Amino acid sequence: MFYGRGAGKLPTASAVVADVIDAVKHSDRSKKIAWSDVKENFMLPPSEKKFAYFIRAAADSRAKDVFEVGEELSDAGGELVFITKPVFESEIQDKIKEAGGVMSAIRVMN
Repeated sequence: MFYGRGAGKLPTASAVVADVIDAVKHSDRSKKIAWSDVKENFMLPPSEKKFAYFIRAAADSRAKDVFEVGEELSDAGGELVFITKPVFESEIQDKIKEAGGVMSAIRVMN
């Protein structure tokens, strides 16, 4: 065990040393982790994927006419609150401008 300055309140240094010794003793059984080449286009940029959006808009806006409503959450308090059906990010920006009165649009992740 290591004690004294730098070892911390708990025996942190001895735990690190114990882990290193364990790794060396069992190096034949450890799982090898390495980088490998991935397929082209493994991940799409967000602009190329459809997402649902949480919309909060003024009650007098055209939001319900412009957006495809997936789930209506509330229309109380002078606001419309709903989740859209999935759309591309470029479309959502155009629809926000067209609807007018949109106070927030938040992408909903699955």
